[in-house]
Amino acid sequence: MIEFENVSFLYDNEIIIKNFSQIFDKNKIHCILGPSGCGKTTLLNLIADLIKPTLGIIHGITDGVSYAFQDECIIPQVTCLSNLNFALTSAYPKRSARIAICHEFLNAVGLSNEYKKYPHEMSGGMRQRLTLARCFAYPSNILLMDEPFKALDIMLKLEILDLFISLWQKDQRTVVFITHDPDEAARCADIAYVCNGVPFNITDEINISSPRSQDNSKYSKLIYEALVRHKTMS
Repeated sequence: MIEFENVSFLYDNEIIIKNFSQIFDKNKIHCILGPSGCGKTTLLNLIADLIKPTLGIIHGITDGVSYAFQDECIIPQVTCLSNLNFALTSAYPKRSARIAICHEFLNAVGLSNEYKKYPHEMSGGMRQRLTLARCFAYPSNILLMDEPFKALDIMLKLEILDLFISLWQKDQRTVVFITHDPDEAARCADIAYVCNGVPFNITDEINISSPRSQDNSKYSKLIYEALVRHKTMS
């Protein structure tokens, strides 16, 4: 569980988040939708401890965080395997154990035959699979995702989203997932939050009664309507 207790964050004297209190439930997927610049990424960076609250407290961040950024953050000069190996160095000091874990997760995302490839030799879908492998191979209870699939075409996005869901179902973590896509949120989330700002403010909370269902079009519609109602489409 992640709990924000009266959290505020100021940047260059602008109030990005003000007196924000919210609980993100343990081992559930929470999608956040809203316009660019309203504080969504700031929220993730506060959870990741990349920035500190100006005021208030965030509870529940005790066992490490995995983070899928908008940018793939893949090292171009080294192979697929070496990218994953580097990301796990601090978590698994023993190299033999670390390499075994790397191969386990590369296999889990369908890259077992691609481990020697360099990023420029990999498709966009392969690189996203590597990103997912990195997130789930790293031992943490919290997974943050900042529009990691936005650059993918629709069919590839659906494929990678289904892979994410499959990995999460085997290793359920508390997920906070930023997206601009109501269909993406309806497909994977337990709860979708529509927000606006600045300051960051949740205007709608949509509980999805059948999370991870193949057909959640009614929830896509509810999310879309909430975005339009508050004019928070971007």
